[in-house]
Amino acid sequence: MQLLAGFLSAREAHIFKTRLEASNIGAFIQGEDFVNMYWPFAMAIGGVRVYVVEADLECAHAVIADCLAGRYRRELEAEFGDLDDTKCPRCGSASFKSRSSRLDMAMLAATFFLSGIIFPARARVHVCDACGHRWHDD
Repeated sequence: MQLLAGFLSAREAHIFKTRLEASNIGAFIQGEDFVNMYWPFAMAIGGVRVYVVEADLECAHAVIADCLAGRYRRELEAEFGDLDDTKCPRCGSASFKSRSSRLDMAMLAATFFLSGIIFPARARVHVCDACGHRWHDD
């Protein structure tokens, strides 16, 4: 087995593995349990790693190149329309800034100080660059 790629989340690794399998390339995932339990160390171990057999390595690199070039995204958009779900609800602009809410950050800090466990912060508050409208994730 040859290492093909590493991802910081198991979800991304599984999506990529599915893309490989759709191209008739068998793939194996390693490290997802460790990364799910100890995500701050994901980069230290190389993330969730995707392996392929050496005979499929060249074809797998072609799939990576197609992913990075946006080929699969264009195919999905042709079938399903615009894939960028997050747009300003007032003006429809896709240009905005995001940050975590102060309440979420306070809860993350409290959880860390009480238990020593770190959880990833997610962007919940958005401000449109075009019209200045502010909205929250549902």
